[in-house]
Amino acid sequence: MRGMKRLIPAAGALVSMTGCALMTIRGPEDTSGRTRPVCTTSHRAAQLDIGAGTATGLVGIVAGIKVADDHEPLGNSILVAGLLAIAGFYASASIGYVRTKRCKEAIGEYNFRAPDPIETDDDATDN
Repeated sequence: MRGMKRLIPAAGALVSMTGCALMTIRGPEDTSGRTRPVCTTSHRAAQLDIGAGTATGLVGIVAGIKVADDHEPLGNSILVAGLLAIAGFYASASIGYVRTKRCKEAIGEYNFRAPDPIETDDDATDN
């Protein structure tokens, strides 16, 4: 029971740190292709979430296993917090990747219909 009392604040703190991609990546509001989409085309925030989630989660898992040898309830709490960190960061990154994919599709649809298409990083050519 004491382990659960420690787990809830730790898990809450770790999960609240997630969301870089969730909060910064904007998907297109209008996907009809009739208006110029204003949205995020970069995956950077989602990549940061994956990196931070992997590092935080692995540290939590390894530390939880090490601490559990001497003090099982505390070690289990740290282990679960590490797993929750991975889940939170990866969920945020997944949402970010979906939003950027929808954004690129909306820009492609607009470029197909528009007389003055938007040039994106994918469309640019290197000289």
